[in-house]
Amino acid sequence: MASMKIVPLLRREVARQLLTEIGRGISFDPVPTRMKRSRRQHLRNGVGSLVSTSGNVVFRSAPATFLYLSRAKARRELGYALGELVHAGRPETARQRAALVAAATGVAVGVAVAVRARRNGAADEPPPDPIARAASPEPVAAGIAE
Repeated sequence: MASMKIVPLLRREVARQLLTEIGRGISFDPVPTRMKRSRRQHLRNGVGSLVSTSGNVVFRSAPATFLYLSRAKARRELGYALGELVHAGRPETARQRAALVAAATGVAVGVAVAVRARRNGAADEPPPDPIARAASPEPVAAGIAE
């Protein structure tokens, strides 16, 4: 009976430690630094830090999770992870920025055209004809048809 209470706790702790170690393995820098890095390195650091931080959060009760996230260290780790992900998503050159603006503009124009076509198409189409009910056959008494 006692082992039934201990095994789930051990599983949770092993899973928590495993997530933390996977996050550390993914990260490019073992310690957060402000060195110049490539987008791929920023992405690895951001994802690694998120996985590492989530390893300390998952498999806990809600009050324990909120208590952990209220600590300054956890907030710093999450801030660093989100900052790295922002750096990874930010275009580096003017050409990349121009391509990103062109892609966003194209998507916006496509959505606007689709919405306008849908609105105009709905106004031009006549309403569908009501379904005419087919005449139902008369009920047959005791299976004998007259």
